[in-house]
Amino acid sequence: MPRWYFDSALSAALVAILLLHYAHLTGAFDTALLIVAAFGGTLPVLWGAIRAVRGREWASMDMLASIALVFSLFALQWASAAFIALMLAAARILDEVTASRTEESIKGLLKLRPNTAKVEYGREIKTVPLARVAVGDIVVADLGERIPIDGTVLSGAAAVDESALTGESMPVEKKIGSKVMSSTLVSSGSVRIKTEKVGKDTTLEKIIALVVSSRAEKPKTQTLGEKFGKAYLITVFLASVALFVLTRNMS
Repeated sequence: MPRWYFDSALSAALVAILLLHYAHLTGAFDTALLIVAAFGGTLPVLWGAIRAVRGREWASMDMLASIALVFSLFALQWASAAFIALMLAAARILDEVTASRTEESIKGLLKLRPNTAKVEYGREIKTVPLARVAVGDIVVADLGERIPIDGTVLSGAAAVDESALTGESMPVEKKIGSKVMSSTLVSSGSVRIKTEKVGKDTTLEKIIALVVSSRAEKPKTQTLGEKFGKAYLITVFLASVALFVLTRNMS
């Protein structure tokens, strides 16, 4: 079961309890429900902090957020702890849904990749595994087939659907001298293509590699945001500790 299912259920429960609390509809069960919400929302954050520590990341957002939640629990600020936990659960859902969509995009691109190609050998055309196609080979792509390589049209004419790679809604006319890209669909006509790029060098493979790397590497703006957030939370935490030492007041 995807992690965001759990976070969605947790968020729904936290929203329901907080709404009932602020609407004064929980009666004698108000404090008990808030305590359940506060501790239930804190546990996933604490687990994230533990995993971060195991990975030697001592100033993770989960670590700092868990400290804030623990202080709220010690101060008996149940509603505040539940609200913080709700915000963190919502952030996790957004991150998980984004990662899931990226994964689906990669799977969709992989489905476009042909496994075979029709290659000219003299006057004979043979269907061979894509791995056997080399630069310089003459590949034939007929109606309804996906072009397996990047190359230049040598003869023939065709309308090619490139929407999966470029977003272009209408098929693009290809004639002698036109460039074609791997995994695009021949929607009409037939072409002979001189192979220029195969395997990892094709347009499709480069797009897949780009999507994978973008998922693995955090954008610079996100990294700066996390650094600012960590610095801010550390400052607030230290200030809170100093204030408690001076006043002995948790609230």
